[in-house]
Parts: sequence; C-alpha cells; structure tokens
Amino acid sequence: YASREGGIDLVLKGTKWFEDRHPLTIQLETDFSGYRDSSKQSLNNFFLTPTYSYHGDRFRVKLGLNLANFDDAFTFYPILEASLNVVDNLVTAFAGTEGGLQKNNFRALTEYNPYLTSRPRLKNTFYSHYYGGIKGEYRGVQYRAQVGYKDVKNLALFLTNGDSIPRFNVLYDTGGIFSITAELRTQLIEGLELNGRFTQNFFSLDREEKPWHLPSLALNVGAAYSGIIENLTFKSELFFQNGVPTRAFDGQPKNLNTLLDLNLGADYQFSDNIGAFVQVNNVLNNRYQRWQHYPMIGLNAIAG
Repeated sequence: YASREGGIDLVLKGTKWFEDRHPLTIQLETDFSGYRDSSKQSLNNFFLTPTYSYHGDRFRVKLGLNLANFDDAFTFYPILEASLNVVDNLVTAFAGTEGGLQKNNFRALTEYNPYLTSRPRLKNTFYSHYYGGIKGEYRGVQYRAQVGYKDVKNLALFLTNGDSIPRFNVLYDTGGIFSITAELRTQLIEGLELNGRFTQNFFSLDREEKPWHLPSLALNVGAAYSGIIENLTFKSELFFQNGVPTRAFDGQPKNLNTLLDLNLGADYQFSDNIGAFVQVNNVLNNRYQRWQHYPMIGLNAIAG
C-alpha cells in the first residue's frame, strides 16, 4: 500500500570553554516527522540539552540535563558521567546515567527491519540508561568492559502478520534490559590489527513472553593485515548472534537458527583517490534467518 514519510531534524549547538579544558555545551534539537497512508501520524520531538564537563588531573565529571518534549509533555533526564584514572592509563573506572527519546518513525523501523508492514504504529521509545565499567590499555591492548541497565517504555518488537506474503507488525512493550558489553582492540604485530565486541542482553518485559526478533547475544570479531604488499589490506570479519525469538505457526515461542557469518575481503589503493576491493560474504554458506521466513543469501561476493 502507498505510504510516505517526510521529516526534518535541526540541531543547534554551542560550546564555551573555561580554562581551555572545561566545556559548557548547550544543544537545541527539533526533530519533526510526518507519516501518511490512509491516515496521518506524526512524531515531533524537542530537546534542550545543557551539559558541563570538568577535567581534573585524574578524573572527569560531566553534569547535564536532557529536557525532552513530545505531545506537549515534558520529560527530564539527568546526564551524569564520572571517570577516575585508577592506574595510569591501565585502569580507568567510569559510571553514569543518561536518557531520552528514541524515535520509532517509518524510516528508523524499516532501516532495522526491511520487511515491515506499510502501516505500522509509530511511537517514541522513552528510556533511562544506567551504566558503569572500566577501560584502559595494557601492553598495546585497548579494552572496555561495561554493565548497564536500561529502563524502557515502548520498546519496539516485531512479529509477522500471518499473511501469505509475511510482513512484520510492530509491538511495543515496557520493561528493563540488563546488558554486559566488552570490547578489545590491539595490534599484535606491525600491520595486523584485531578487534572484538561482545554483547549480552537480558530482557525483562511486562507483557510479552519474549523480546520478539531482538538478539540477546552478539559477538563480532574483525582482523585487518597490511604487511605483505604496499597498499594492499586483507580483512576478515566473523559475526555470531543467537537465534532470535519468534512465534511458530501454533503460536508457541521458538528461536530461529543461529547467525554465524564469516566474511573475507581485500582492498588495494592505487592512489589517494582510486582503489579496488573484493569481498566474499557468508563463506560458511549459513542460510540463517534474521527475520522469520526470510533466509539470508548464502555464499556471495562483490567487487568494485
């Protein structure tokens, strides 16, 4: 069915520096969008965000406020982040809180799920995020480990509509998300760079049985090597994700198959402005389904 959406997002931002190290920043944002099919829906959000950061010799403190307005209702979200250099550049502890509105307009929803119905319900997600962890660098290994909890209202979930050509409806629920994340980046030898990211989410929802089509466990590992031929870089990426929960034909919860995707590639730079690349995707030919009834392409390649 015909549908269309237009929007404008205007951000005005100014910063005043005190002693060249303590910034006071004020940001004003107006984010409008209007969606239309046989009816009209609009999400018009306003944000006023003042923040001030103080940098000491071994610590940093950021204080602020996110004042959000939607549908003539104001919501206040405190912004607080503090970090302390516990061991010189080896261990830095940090903790903080933030919050705001995340717009679930037609553009954002279809960028995440391209098989969305053309007549979804559009809502803002209201969230407050509390987090803490450590970060630093040890013998060339940069790391960051964090735990957090997010209190969410109108979390977008996805289930198929049951039509002969299945598309997804959006469901909204309220709940909490406890998360654990870890990141590593290092250069083992000259020219060889490795990076990895691990995420584990635990969902607690008020109404729905499962976080439909939202992953709980994800692992990304990447490597790049440029030490054999000048201007030639080899790359590899491995993605792992748990099978997302959905409903079977009998209405019972089930999990889709696990995502395991290995990609290999190479880039060659002829000059500063011209380069060539080749990318081989899904080397393991894993026909997983990220979205129910839509298997991913198997082994494939692209060059240019």
